[in-house]
Amino acid sequence: MSHCIDYFRKWKREGNFCGLRKQDAKEIDAYIALVEKIAANGAGLDMDTIFDRFTAGAARPLLRCKDERVYEKALNYVVSCLKREEDITGGDLQATINGFMGKEPAPKSTQMREPEPTPAPVEPIPVKSLGDQIRADEVKAADANQPTTKESPFKTAVQVKAGIAGEMYPDHVQEPDAEPAEPAEDPKARRNKLADELMSMYSDRFQREARRVIQEHPTWRNGNADFFFFGGEAIIDPPKKVSVEPRKTR
Repeated sequence: MSHCIDYFRKWKREGNFCGLRKQDAKEIDAYIALVEKIAANGAGLDMDTIFDRFTAGAARPLLRCKDERVYEKALNYVVSCLKREEDITGGDLQATINGFMGKEPAPKSTQMREPEPTPAPVEPIPVKSLGDQIRADEVKAADANQPTTKESPFKTAVQVKAGIAGEMYPDHVQEPDAEPAEPAEDPKARRNKLADELMSMYSDRFQREARRVIQEHPTWRNGNADFFFFGGEAIIDPPKKVSVEPRKTR
């Protein structure tokens, strides 16, 4: 369950005001301390933004990480995502931590079989009686003897309305229906597309080295876009080493 920002503000003032279990209260204290540490590391992130984009549930994989080296790398990853104004989920952060630890994703179980689709019911074909067959043959023969016409004498309501409008307003020209607007392109997908196009304009050597660097960073899920982003970040704001306090063992 996630809490609003006011909840954590009240917790900082009054402590465990709602009588949570001791273990749950410790997790909230650890989460608030983590948010304060991120806000104080000089990245320009305020606590309200961190509370909003990096919830207590999403922070659990980091709070429960025992490897200090992996903890520091995962913390830097969180700061980078927040600076890009991206929301962080617990599943994404856990997968990132697993990548730092060299763990492969759990294989999908092959024991569960997909249920076979239920075939659609077949409607029975009605059997015509002899009388029905004779009447059908007579109607078919009568239709064959009728002269063909190029245009049906009957008009639809739309055709009648259009004809009346043409008689009343001879100079009126009906405007064609406007074409539906194309859906807006996702900003993230557009950024990745432009990054790929930009990368294709560089030399083969540059592209080869870029692919090598991307492969060394399994958390760069946007490929060329992350390569250009982190390269620019390293020039604009060189990464600062986040001090990690010794973690207490239970």
